[in-house]
Amino acid sequence: MRTIFFTAVAITFGVISFSTSAKAAQSQEVQTFAKLYKELQYFKRDSKFHQVGFSQCCQYSKWMSRVETLDARHGGSVIREIRIPVRDLLALGLDYMRNKGRSTHFSQSIEKEINVALSPAPKLEKGKGVVLRTDGVCKTLDKFQEFYKALAESKYAEADRIITSHDCPIIYEKTVVTGPVKTETVKIANGSVLTFHQVTLKNGQNVWASDGLVKFE
Repeated sequence: MRTIFFTAVAITFGVISFSTSAKAAQSQEVQTFAKLYKELQYFKRDSKFHQVGFSQCCQYSKWMSRVETLDARHGGSVIREIRIPVRDLLALGLDYMRNKGRSTHFSQSIEKEINVALSPAPKLEKGKGVVLRTDGVCKTLDKFQEFYKALAESKYAEADRIITSHDCPIIYEKTVVTGPVKTETVKIANGSVLTFHQVTLKNGQNVWASDGLVKFE
């Protein structure tokens, strides 16, 4: 079940603000996360790691302890500045251990999200936009209406089926798009009116994104 979109919906209708000290603390947390990720990328190829894994006997258990400490500081949730759960590092480390450092579909997916989150924001030209968070987009507005109708009727499995179909792909944070091609407002099942922008992806495909998902130049 893909939960990225549901999280994004909650964020879209909420207001998140942080104090200056909180921002500074989170920046330090991101640096720690990035350092742990870099270390993992280095020792995942180590034959000794393939033999002993994260056993208490050896040095790699210290890495796991540092990740668990960072995770505990966030209460098992995401680092909001990069929207990545600390536990993704643990899951990635265990996947490398089981597969002796070889890439799998799972590890490639996690690595892509982490690499995107840690990379600097791209510079935009006029007529371009950048995706602000990893989320779901849809090829037609009808799919969004079907999705919100299913949610309003508490048909969560149906809503998940719609938003994870091939008609509603994932678009990753910091992806550069062209647009907006057009903007439309849609009345959804609960009576709310939402705004969507049509944008063009690098492959030439047009998709609809919820208002606030893309920052336009």
